[in-house]
Amino acid sequence: MKKYLALIAVLIAPIIAFGASTDFNLQSGGIIQNANTIINTAIPFIIGIAVFIFIVGLVQYVNAGGDDDKIKAAKQTIIWGLIIIFVMFSAVGIVNLLNNTFKFDNQLKTDQAPKINL
Repeated sequence: MKKYLALIAVLIAPIIAFGASTDFNLQSGGIIQNANTIINTAIPFIIGIAVFIFIVGLVQYVNAGGDDDKIKAAKQTIIWGLIIIFVMFSAVGIVNLLNNTFKFDNQLKTDQAPKINL
């Protein structure tokens, strides 16, 4: 149990460090831009975890020693690592495609602000 808590602490430490950053501002954009910001912030960590899972699966496969149950478990671990990597790259691609296709611009220009004529 303690090693899981240590792993969670190591994985959450960068997120806490990003909390102090002024670049991570959700108030500056629309929904698509906010999703883009969140995904671009979280993607390196999730891909890192997926690559770690993939490598663990490879090590399990090499250490299986011909045992069919261990080989099957290692193949499942490798497949899940690849699925996570694929899903994360797909999510980034879809959000960036939407953002670039529709050119979302939520910045209000002062000369285009609505005015009330009295």
